[in-house]
Amino acid sequence: MIIDAHTHAYTDSELSSLIGRSDHLDGCLEEDNPNKWSLKQEPTIEGLLESEREAGIDRFVLLPVTANPKRVRELNRWVHRVSTLYPQIIPFGTALPSLHDLDSVLDEIVFMGMVGVKIHPFLQQIDLLSWEAYRFFGALEERGLILTLDTMNLKGLKRFKPHLSHLLGDLDHFTVSAERIYYVASRFPRLQIVAAHMGCLYGWDEIEPLLELSNVHFDTSFVSGIIEDRQIAGIMEKRGMEHILFGSDAPWRRPKDELQWLRSLGISQSDMEMVEGRNFLRLLTRLGREIRWGT
Repeated sequence: MIIDAHTHAYTDSELSSLIGRSDHLDGCLEEDNPNKWSLKQEPTIEGLLESEREAGIDRFVLLPVTANPKRVRELNRWVHRVSTLYPQIIPFGTALPSLHDLDSVLDEIVFMGMVGVKIHPFLQQIDLLSWEAYRFFGALEERGLILTLDTMNLKGLKRFKPHLSHLLGDLDHFTVSAERIYYVASRFPRLQIVAAHMGCLYGWDEIEPLLELSNVHFDTSFVSGIIEDRQIAGIMEKRGMEHILFGSDAPWRRPKDELQWLRSLGISQSDMEMVEGRNFLRLLTRLGREIRWGT
């Protein structure tokens, strides 16, 4: 059983702004630059289904995200709808800590059978250490929902992508550094957190605080080619293979390419089986949740 724990697909109304935003941010980078945020495949549900099938992946987690409070329920219901049509999809919802009807939104996410929630603090402008965020994390913990956290160390981002420095301004309070993740995970020990991009995108030199936390898991999305394979292998070993989840970050990466890359790292067969699927299933079991196995 192979599970891709980190994928995206977009509705027609999102595509034009999505392409324009990625061109604006990274249009100066060559297409083969692994740091470039650019679509590598068709960004629709149909394109995602085809790329996951081509890679031999059995199930994949669909992660929605929006910064618009008015679109939260609409987007969650869209994910629910497509997941009923395609049982390959493991549906997550999205939310904003500032929602006035947050409890109702999260209750609906649970009612629709979703197993987690995805947030992107930089895109959604969420301060992880705010009282609103703490209320949100407590609500997720109470409901037994996984939190997939899009990580982004802004100090590291400026180092890897200096052309973005003038756009980031004074947004450091929206950074998702290892230190901030540690504060959240320590305060909410029953909240299971998937820290995307191997713990902290562009902040891998500072993830030491996260390595001993039993409720923090890393996914492999959007790291291939950016840092050396030996550094990635070292992070995996220190974190413990039982806390690593395969994630492709499709359509920003191709699932087939990312799976081939992962398998090239020299990981043992037993560890690879954990990373490719067993760890995610164990995480669901830990929370008393399950995914359907229909075809």
